[in-house]
Amino acid sequence: LAARALPNGTGGRERLTEGKDTAPTAHPVAARVRAWGSAMNDKVTRSYNQRHG
Repeated sequence: LAARALPNGTGGRERLTEGKDTAPTAHPVAARVRAWGSAMNDKVTRSYNQRHG
């Protein structure tokens, strides 16, 4: 379900970048989930770039 909200890719390989600045989340639980998701995304991004960069 969440993947449907993501933009479509170009279909080609592109270098991944770490997260960008966004507005802070007001609800504390949502903020924790967002921070956890961001940390996981950064971890995967670094790993991908080491293998394919």
